[in-house]
Order: sequence, then C-alpha cells, then structure tokens
Amino acid sequence: MCATEVAYSLHSASPGTQPGPEPRCPGGREIRRMVPVIHRWLVFLGLVLVFPTGALAGAPPSAPGTHGSDLIVADATALPPTLDPFKVYGTQTQSFFRLFFEPLFDRDPDGKIRTPLLERWGPVDRLTWEFQLRPGVRFHDGGELTSADVVYSLGRILDPQVNSPRRTEFAEFDTIVAVDKYTFRITTKRPYPLLPARLSQFSMILPDQLRGRPDGEFFREPIGLGPFRLSELSPKQAVLAAFQDYHGGPPKVPNVVFQFIPEAEERLHQLLTGNVDIVTNLLPQQVDSLLRAKGVRLVKRNSIRFMDVFIDNRQGPLAKAEVRRALLHGTDVEGLVRYIARGNGRAIPTVTLQEDFGFNASLKPYAFDPVRARALLAEGGYAGGFRLQGLATHDTQMLATALSQQWAKIGVKLEVAVDGRAPTMTRWIKERDRHDFLILDPTSIIFDAAFQLRLHLDPAHPMSRVSHPRAVQLLNQADTEPDPDTRAAILREIQAIAHEQGLTIPLYQVVDLYAVRDRVTGFTASKDTILRLGGVGLQ
Repeated sequence: MCATEVAYSLHSASPGTQPGPEPRCPGGREIRRMVPVIHRWLVFLGLVLVFPTGALAGAPPSAPGTHGSDLIVADATALPPTLDPFKVYGTQTQSFFRLFFEPLFDRDPDGKIRTPLLERWGPVDRLTWEFQLRPGVRFHDGGELTSADVVYSLGRILDPQVNSPRRTEFAEFDTIVAVDKYTFRITTKRPYPLLPARLSQFSMILPDQLRGRPDGEFFREPIGLGPFRLSELSPKQAVLAAFQDYHGGPPKVPNVVFQFIPEAEERLHQLLTGNVDIVTNLLPQQVDSLLRAKGVRLVKRNSIRFMDVFIDNRQGPLAKAEVRRALLHGTDVEGLVRYIARGNGRAIPTVTLQEDFGFNASLKPYAFDPVRARALLAEGGYAGGFRLQGLATHDTQMLATALSQQWAKIGVKLEVAVDGRAPTMTRWIKERDRHDFLILDPTSIIFDAAFQLRLHLDPAHPMSRVSHPRAVQLLNQADTEPDPDTRAAILREIQAIAHEQGLTIPLYQVVDLYAVRDRVTGFTASKDTILRLGGVGLQ
C-alpha cells in the first residue's frame, strides 16, 4: 500500500545476511524494463521450495479464490520477497503479514492503541514495563501463547544474526525477560515513553524458537496468531484460510485471497468485472470510472500517509541549505494536490502530521515562488542549475513526472528510475551513496512525530541520508523525556530546524481511496492504512 518497504532476499546465504548489490546494466531500456519481471520470477523460483505442490499441507483441494464465498483483495502489488516479517520494512506488507502474524500491540481504525493479547500492561518504574498475556490464545498449530513466545519474538528484532531492518528503531530495548508463563518485562536502557507506540509499529509474535525448526523451514509453513493461515502462494496470489480458533472469533469468510496485480488499471478492471472485491490505493484519476460503475462503491479515508521526497544532503548540491530551500520554493504543492491527487490531499510543512504527538502547528508550507527559488540557487552557487538522479515507485511515478516538470523550470533536472516498491526500497537501502532522492508515500504509523523525524534525520536509520547532529541530539533527548509537554516541545523544535534548513521535502498528506464491491460488508478503512479483514464478510 503505502509507506516504506525494505526487503531482504529470500536467497541470502545465511539468516540475516544481506544480498550484495544488484548488477547494473550500462544501458538498454528493454533490460531495465525486464528487471522487475526477472526479480518476481527469481523470488517465485525460491518460493517453489516453499510450496512445491502449490499448497501447504492441509490446504483444501479446491481452488480458493475461484468461489463466490472468498474475499478477493488487490493490495500488495508484488509477491513478498520473504515470508519472514522481521526482514521486511513497510506498511504494505504489514497488511498481508498481520492476517497471519498477530502483533502484540495493534491499533483500531482510528489509530488508538489496542492490546487484545494482553490482560494488563504498564510501567513498573522509570526503566521497566510489565505485561500480562491473556490466557488461552492459540497459535495456528494449537499451541498456547506464552511469555516465552513474546520474549523470543521481540528479542529476534535485536538479534544481529537476524539483521532486521527494524533493529535500529528498537535500540532502546535492553532486556526482555519472562516472569512466569503469562507475564514478561521489558527493560529499556533509558526512560522510553515511546515504547507503547513503538510496539504498535511492529511486534509480530512467533512461537518460541520457531518450534525448533530452522528459519528457512519455518517460514515455508509459517505459524502465527492471526485470523487467517497462509495456505497457498504463487506469483499471482496468496490464499489465506480462516483460522476458526482465532482469539477474536472466527473470520466471516472462508478465505482471503491477495492478488498481486502491479498495474493500477488492471486492478480496477478486475474489480469492475467482478473478479476482485477490494482495491486499495485507488488512483485519483480512476475515481470517475468507479463512480460510473454499478455494484461498487468508493471509500475515502483521511490517513496518515503522505507524499514526500527523501533527499541526500551529505554531498553535492543538496548539501547546501540554499539549494534545498530553492527546491521547496520551486514546488507547487497545491498544483500537485489539484492535478495528481485530484483534490484528495493537503499541503504539509514537515514530515510530521497533525495526528502525530508533538506536531508543530506553527509551521507553514514554503510558498511557491520560482523567482525566489532561482535566486536561492544562485546564492548557493548553482545559478546554471544541476542534475539529480533518484528513485520512485509505481505509486509515485506520476508525482515524479510532475515534480520533474516543476523543478526543470528552475533549472534542476531529474533522472528518475521507477520500479515496484520492494525493489525500489531495496536499492535505496543497499545503494546508500548512489541516489540523490527517493520519491515515496510513507506512513506515520506510530502517531508520534519522533517516528518520521528519526526516519528522515537520523543517519543511523537505514532510510535517512541527512546529516544534522543537533537534530539527532534532540531526537535522542525526546526519546527519553518522561514529561509529555517537555517532550512535545523538543519535537516541535526539531521540526522547526528541519523546516528552516530544508532538511526534508514534504509535499502533501493524502486521502486514501478504496474501491469496494457492494457485496462486501463490515469493511472499515484504517487511518494507518493497515487492512484488518477478520471482521469483513460478504453478502
């Protein structure tokens, strides 16, 4: 869907080993066009080992996804590169993984924290938090959830052998220990008020020690706590069968089918012809076609997703504040909202949103002023302009084209490589010094300003390409500040620095668009963009 995604290869030499850089072709449009196709088929060949007969043991002999009782969703636009959720960074695959891997902390559709796996939780002292599990919660294999499972799962985030891309974000965790069968404690290195929000970002629970199976074997037939169990996987779709003993009650459909359809027009076509029930990330220009159709409806949701340009300010033209401010003044964000989002968005001044704790409401977006932009470029020593090379995803391709046209008018030329979200994010992470920018639609998934500020401004984060020591110092201070008012003030100061220095290039917060067939009941779009389908039925 929305948001950043960093996928480590299924074919790593050993668990936690990142693959080397992909070979580069010196030229050839046909070769570049084939890269995503080759990537998908390489992943498929690996997953043939996962499902050699096309289905997991115990899957029904019929073909789920061909019957009217199955819920068909076109959401993830590519085959997951691995079934290990600890090695994938992104909101898009969270929607998929959360159907069979239940998180310890979750949120409701309005973004409020919910903890159905817990009977109670809270701080014991400045550094210690205690949690008590709800008895009787079952994994897909019938095993009961215990504190040993939680200790193993959360510890796995920090395990250098696993090499999770989330490891940096959980660096404040010190120890995770079981007190008894249902009680465990988390101790942090410093006071860490962000802990509940951080767990709501990612806290997938796996069975302790993966039931004694090696990683590769376990993730061929994964066991989780979610409302569905993965039963089939192919390059075209994933089929998830209802888990009747789910702690929240049995799902209302026998199967959920995730279809992997990269092309936005094809996704909508499949919905309009009755082959798909829900399409996420509907393009604004597709709305008119949807509204003219019968038996389908448009669902809108003000979300915490936004359009953004990650930049590398460590070298070259972008190292100069005058140049970064020039780009901000040279961007007609209101025009982008009108013509790209078709009015479904609003300009934002920073990479934090009004829904975030610590949001700085005093800041305003940079005024669109091409004359001022050209003057700033001259002040920075680039009166003749310059060229930048960067990345965009299929979801941001149109935005990248419009942005290229706007910046060309002030003398800044863009070369943009477009690919699927997973391969694009893999390149951004692995090729740290080879790209000037990344045009993306991230999600402020923990409803706290610290999340996107660290993701953009902390050079230790795999997504960041910004160097500003004062911002990092303040971020570390905010992470450990127990007083909410003081912490909010620190976060507002960081946003002011980023705004004044042009450290980020935020564009606009989006309104998420969903296309839904009328036979679907109980579907509620979530503010954090995660699909929660356990309570969705069909009529």
